[in-house]
Amino acid sequence: AKPAHLPPMLLPAAAASVLCVLGRALFAITLGAARVVSALPRACSHLPGIPAATCVCRDNNPDIARAGSLHEFLLALHHEKGPVVQFRLGATAFVSLASAEAFFDIRSLFDRPLDLFNIFLPMIGPGSLQLTNGSDAAQRRKLYAPSFSAASIRAHYIAKFFSLVRDPKGPTHMLSEGRPFVLLELCKELTMRSVIDTLLCTLPADLNSQFINAYADVWEELENIAKGRSMASVEGSREHAEFQRKIAWMKHVVTGVLADYRHAEAAGEASEELQQSFLALVATTEHFAGRDDCRVSDLLTMLIGGSHTTGNTLFWTLYLLLTGPERFLQELLDEIDAHANDPEFVIQPVMASTIHEAMRLSCVAPISARISDAPVTVLGHAIPANTPIIVAAGVQLVDGAYWGPDVNEFNPHRFTDGRYKTNPPSGFVPFGFAGGRLCPGKQFAMTEMAVYLAHLLHTYAIEIAPHDPHDGRPNYGFVTTPRGTILAMASRRDRLSPA
Repeated sequence: AKPAHLPPMLLPAAAASVLCVLGRALFAITLGAARVVSALPRACSHLPGIPAATCVCRDNNPDIARAGSLHEFLLALHHEKGPVVQFRLGATAFVSLASAEAFFDIRSLFDRPLDLFNIFLPMIGPGSLQLTNGSDAAQRRKLYAPSFSAASIRAHYIAKFFSLVRDPKGPTHMLSEGRPFVLLELCKELTMRSVIDTLLCTLPADLNSQFINAYADVWEELENIAKGRSMASVEGSREHAEFQRKIAWMKHVVTGVLADYRHAEAAGEASEELQQSFLALVATTEHFAGRDDCRVSDLLTMLIGGSHTTGNTLFWTLYLLLTGPERFLQELLDEIDAHANDPEFVIQPVMASTIHEAMRLSCVAPISARISDAPVTVLGHAIPANTPIIVAAGVQLVDGAYWGPDVNEFNPHRFTDGRYKTNPPSGFVPFGFAGGRLCPGKQFAMTEMAVYLAHLLHTYAIEIAPHDPHDGRPNYGFVTTPRGTILAMASRRDRLSPA
């Protein structure tokens, strides 16, 4: 029988560690289990304004390891103690929030505790938007927004999405009749290729596959470093040298792409479409005058954000459709067929609700964070300045009081039957939290996933490979992935591809 929903969220898992720097303490955070290396205080110093009943008065790294991840630890902690809790990693106290009302109270906060993202520093560099706060970050986001507007997506990106997914030599080549393929690999290759084609649009074709392979190797190494399973973070080791070589090569390629665009523009050879691209904007903006490292860093940052998170969300959407109640897949197929010959591609209601429900249930990115240089008040609790505030969005996404008793079931109707609209909108923030830090590529990602889902489901009958003892339980790493390898099978349908 098909499982109707993801397994329960609180699952045992092997401990992993993500080592980052916060002040002078080494600790693990982001999305995996944590391990502290610094000396621990013997007594708990309650944050002013946070009731003692919400404080865990010891280092919580062992608890996080036992839970399997920070997300799973916070699920249990918030369930026991409420929407505002304190926990500790070594000498550092954190506040975690897990309700729509609590999120609303910090909606004006923009800055993030940047040390939490230092694990990505070798790959994206210190000049990245991901590692920038204040007016510089705000100006960059405003600068980039038009490139990812609905109008820009219609004009520049949708045709490229369809071209990629229809290309018989592209990622869909793996959908050969009768042969199993790895579902996550299909989704990741589609999204990685699409961001390269749209963001690094002058990248020579012969470098495309090399760049994707180098990126995959670097990402895997980052995850291994986070889990304490790699020597790549140890200077002087062979693994560290190889890790740094691949990162340097990727940055060299991106630098070359920027130079190629500038050369084409100076020679009058840049097409109108190329001049309207995000690459052109990054290559020519005066905001980065004298800071070409920031141009390279932001292109790499957009590549990460536009491929890994989106690729895993696409996977979970397909997986939940294929393993959930058949009526939801049929409803989506009916909608796709009804609009297959529309002159312009538009994300229809069933498609939108299906993607939103997959985002909710899979918790692809369950944690975000904010920090304030002034005290803030949340649900009546005074939080001191410079306290790292975890936005436990993944906890809120499986809150039965907000979503209903079927919270652990895959049910796209919850976004269309009126229930969700009666709840505070700050309870569903899959593209990031408020404070002006919503994902600038939100429309890009939604459209990309909708195009790929529409084409794949319209063109192929896809199913989980029969007799595959797959493990689809979530693994909460940098992004949420399946624990096991999910094999699928595809056969072409007797219908035309969408126009």
